[in-house]
Amino acid sequence: DAWAFAPAWKLTIGGRYEDWRAYDGYNSNGSTNVTQPELSYTRFSPKAILAWEAAPAWTLTFSGAKAYRFATVAELYQLVSTGTTYTSPDPTLKPDDDLSAELRVERHYTGGRAQLALFQDDVHDAITSQYLPLGTDSTKLYSYISNVDHVRARGAELSASGNDVGINGLQLSGSVTYVDARTLALSGRASATAPAGTAVGKFLPNIPEWRATLVATYFA
Repeated sequence: DAWAFAPAWKLTIGGRYEDWRAYDGYNSNGSTNVTQPELSYTRFSPKAILAWEAAPAWTLTFSGAKAYRFATVAELYQLVSTGTTYTSPDPTLKPDDDLSAELRVERHYTGGRAQLALFQDDVHDAITSQYLPLGTDSTKLYSYISNVDHVRARGAELSASGNDVGINGLQLSGSVTYVDARTLALSGRASATAPAGTAVGKFLPNIPEWRATLVATYFA
């Protein structure tokens, strides 16, 4: 729902309700057969966007949202081996619990626009791959799909787009993004040889610190 409660101001609110269930999980390896436990969650995800048109060509937007990502079937049940590396699923995975916020400034001009956004994602129980003990009191570690207690990603993105740039029919768009994504709390271990707690404060794997895009489209 959108509410224009004052001149140049608009508040948009919404929500999503989810009823999620994982069931009939089953793993078989030779004579070993395991029937996995059933999981079920209900979650409500609210979202709000407050927009202020500061001037005819300028818009300032603040948005906040609570969101959840539930585990996939592969993350819950699929056993994977690559060479001598074994990755085990976790049939008891909890959903990602994400609190997101963004402040965006947008400037419209003839034939295009430019935007600057500051953002943060604060995630509890983040579903990721890490090293954990194989069993209770085990000194042997394998790669497990598991919940990381707390991670946070914050950063900034500058983007712009324009039509008829230089010549008629040429459309350009691009962006530059900086992300500082770190582990804030971790019950397990970051690797088979790292002491417990080593990953706390470190960058998250597979998330580049800098990203840039440039797209050119020509309409003949």
